Amino acid sequence: MKAILIEDWNPSYRTIQENKFASGDEVEIVDGMQADGDGIYNWPCGICYLCRDNEGVATYIPATYLKIVSYEKSIDWEERRYQLAKQILAKQLDRSIPDWQVCKEALDLAEEMIKQLKGE
Repeated sequence: MKAILIEDWNPSYRTIQENKFASGDEVEIVDGMQADGDGIYNWPCGICYLCRDNEGVATYIPATYLKIVSYEKSIDWEERRYQLAKQILAKQLDRSIPDWQVCKEALDLAEEMIKQLKGE
């Protein structure tokens, strides 16, 4: 999910990485919006969600500082690439070619599939 900060957030306690997030910055909500409340951290400033900026810096941000702009779940392309390569690799192990070549082909095929899924 995507959100925009409605005011500056400068984390001062338990964060994954110290960073200042400015009003208007777009962030991805990584964790915390599940129905069971898993991933929600309750700080003294209220309920916080684990968010990541465009540079990959992650921190907990209070829900009151965020305006949700998209409820669509973001695709983790690295995880998708790994899963595809793993499935391709399992199907190709029967072939009588060197293991390194099988791995390279699996990664190349996974990369090509990701490009097509992204529409590149």
